[in-house]
Amino acid sequence: MKNSTQTFRLLILLFCSFLATSCSKDDDEEVIPPLENQLEYNDVKYDLATVLSVDLGAAGFSTTETHYGQAFLLSDYVATGTAAPKIILQLYMFSKGAASFGSGTFEFADVEQADAETKYKDKNFFFDSALLIDLNGDEEMDENTETFMIKAGTIKLSGTAGNYNIECDVTLENNKGLRAQYSGVVTPITIDDDDDDPATAEMRKAPKSFFSMSKALQGLKLN
Repeated sequence: MKNSTQTFRLLILLFCSFLATSCSKDDDEEVIPPLENQLEYNDVKYDLATVLSVDLGAAGFSTTETHYGQAFLLSDYVATGTAAPKIILQLYMFSKGAASFGSGTFEFADVEQADAETKYKDKNFFFDSALLIDLNGDEEMDENTETFMIKAGTIKLSGTAGNYNIECDVTLENNKGLRAQYSGVVTPITIDDDDDDPATAEMRKAPKSFFSMSKALQGLKLN
């Protein structure tokens, strides 16, 4: 009986040690809460209320069209309100294959590399994308102080035109992380040939290359 009691006590000690170790490991692992139609930057979360898309068409690194482009603008702008947006996340995404835009995982690409065509011709990628944020509350987004380019990361896209799920986990040029998640209606917009906006004018005349198409929408504003 004495041996049984000692054995039982030993088992209890071992069990408690196991629990203590397990709890310690759990405490060390940071649990990142999921986002629900939100963008998180610098420990601040913004609700994503308006998401637009622009069809960029087929494009390629040279004369051969290898990809199909789509621009996405994710914002906290509320269409029924009067306040200007505080944040806009603009993404220029290119899926492999020139026939139509497809879903999947898109990786950040440095398309100015000498071997960019070889490296990315068979991959989904995005580039020249940025976070625009109104830091001083003047309802404008300064290109020099309130625009931060994305320098690394991935975007996961699923769904079909008009209704997408977008998950973004990237690093900005200021070395700060940005997460975004949106699932729902994505409103397609088109470029009006009668629009005098310089950005849309550039889009109309731009050759079908990655560089010109992504630059064309830089000045696009939410009405």
